[in-house]
Amino acid sequence: MISIFFRPDRTEIVQGSLRKNLTFIIEDYAVTEPALSYIENEGAGETANLVRFFDELKNEFDIAGDDIYVVLPDYLFSYIESVDYINEENLLSQIQEHTQEDADSFYISMPVSTTSPAPDRQSVYAIRKIYVDKIVEVCMNERIALSSIEPASLGFFRAFGNWHDEMPLIMLYPDQASIVTYSPAGGIFMSDAPDISINALKKGDSANSDFASAIAANDYTAGQTFMNVNTDMPYYVLTNDKEILGLSAVDMRKPEEKLVFPEFIDAGIIPEKEQGLWMPAVGTLLQIYDELSDKDSLDNPLYDKKDYFINVKSGNLLPELAKQASKNRQWRRVIERVCKKACVIFGVISILEIAAIVYFSSYEINPSLEADYEQAQKDMESINHEVSIIEQAKKVEQRPVEAYKALVHSRPDGVGFTSVKIGNADEKPPVEGDNTTPQQVVIPYVKVTAVSGNPILFQEFRNNLEAQRIFLAPSINSISAQNGYQSAEISTRRGGK
Repeated sequence: MISIFFRPDRTEIVQGSLRKNLTFIIEDYAVTEPALSYIENEGAGETANLVRFFDELKNEFDIAGDDIYVVLPDYLFSYIESVDYINEENLLSQIQEHTQEDADSFYISMPVSTTSPAPDRQSVYAIRKIYVDKIVEVCMNERIALSSIEPASLGFFRAFGNWHDEMPLIMLYPDQASIVTYSPAGGIFMSDAPDISINALKKGDSANSDFASAIAANDYTAGQTFMNVNTDMPYYVLTNDKEILGLSAVDMRKPEEKLVFPEFIDAGIIPEKEQGLWMPAVGTLLQIYDELSDKDSLDNPLYDKKDYFINVKSGNLLPELAKQASKNRQWRRVIERVCKKACVIFGVISILEIAAIVYFSSYEINPSLEADYEQAQKDMESINHEVSIIEQAKKVEQRPVEAYKALVHSRPDGVGFTSVKIGNADEKPPVEGDNTTPQQVVIPYVKVTAVSGNPILFQEFRNNLEAQRIFLAPSINSISAQNGYQSAEISTRRGGK
């Protein structure tokens, strides 16, 4: 976003943007040659000069690829007044009576209105269409996205943001001066003050009295315009001329608070003592907050110091066709940026694909490696067969020595063996952690015929077998008497390792 403030003595340019945290950052600012006369004066030569001015700006700023906000000095406006608004016809009649010109020759905006408990009033800005139309025509021909044209005072009030209190603003230029006063009791009006232009104040010895007279006259007009007004309200004087700022009339009505940007504006690159001078150019860019609030219902920091009965909106004086053309250009730039990014991404992907194709198509396999691969493919069947034999050997390996050792270790004193059979290739050992029911088998892994004079020892033997991991679910199948001894058939399945 770029704002251009056409002052009669110079042109101020500010470039800024809105961060995701809703902080507005001033990225750059500059002063260039005066160009307001190209807008004020008629003739093809002046229009050509305005075209040249924009062409030169293109070399310094991206005005052809960004949204442009124009600010004009208030004295260029034919009518700035707070009125009791009845209807549009009545308003046009008032403007025509005040200017003695056809009301249709003006573009009108009403950016500030007040309601009860304040008086129901509208603040009206009216400017000759010829000025706005010239700017619009040049920007359209130069393909510049003109988004707004606003008065300097409204930009200042928006940037300063103290909507609670009166803000009389004195804007001084070499041969012009104006006092634009805002009040929460009714809005905005302007008083022409040519007697306190910079050159007029420096011509004689009456600078202090002339300044005091201008302030007194504005106080009187404010009292007539608004029902309630603070007669001691401070005056904000926009100039860096130390001689004028040193006048006692200026010092008597100097505000106590510093004229600096609010916290939501990152203006670190502008010295604090100069920030007031740049408020008109910066303030017009802050319209972006109103646009976001209308679209996304975001909290608008512009109005933290505004009462509910005061309504503030854009003072954009562009005709509707120009506004719509600006929106269309904005959407077109967004689409172009997205398409450019997509083209870059697809281009990179295409380059990578081409590079991969070229690389792999030119890559040659070592003949010896290729021969090794073919031989390995031929040997794969025999290798797989050998692996299967090894796996089968693991399954049928019966571990007879380990099983017999566990049997002897588990045998209680007083128990002997008459027969021992170990081995069953058909039964698979269980997998640890598998809680499924083992497969029922016909032939157990171990089958023992044990003898003892005390049959209770058979149960102890079974319990001892159960404690061995190599056995699973030992059981006493039968007990019988033989030759004065008890004989028991005991069997068990195969356990884990």
